[in-house]
Amino acid sequence: MNPFRDRDPEKAAERYLHALAGGKPEVIRPLVRGENGDHFVSRELQYRIVSWRVGRRLDGLDNSFIMYWVKRGGGYPYGEEEVHFEVVKSNGRWSAVQFGAIY
Repeated sequence: MNPFRDRDPEKAAERYLHALAGGKPEVIRPLVRGENGDHFVSRELQYRIVSWRVGRRLDGLDNSFIMYWVKRGGGYPYGEEEVHFEVVKSNGRWSAVQFGAIY
């Protein structure tokens, strides 16, 4: 990835990653589509994120899809797994609008 890229979309997503790492999984509930909110919140509480790195990023004009590789605590039995965010730019500000994860 370009080291000189605009990191503002990543900063918007990483605010949520910091909250998840800090044990605040409820922050993602508004970002989960459908009826999976409880599932994601309980998994994020059980297997707290301890570190992350950008794996892939696809940019549009005013949106970005970012995939992170995350490591989890809580006895998570697998290595790194994917976490996905969609962030959009509105009125000059980037905000996360969707969250997804693989457990």
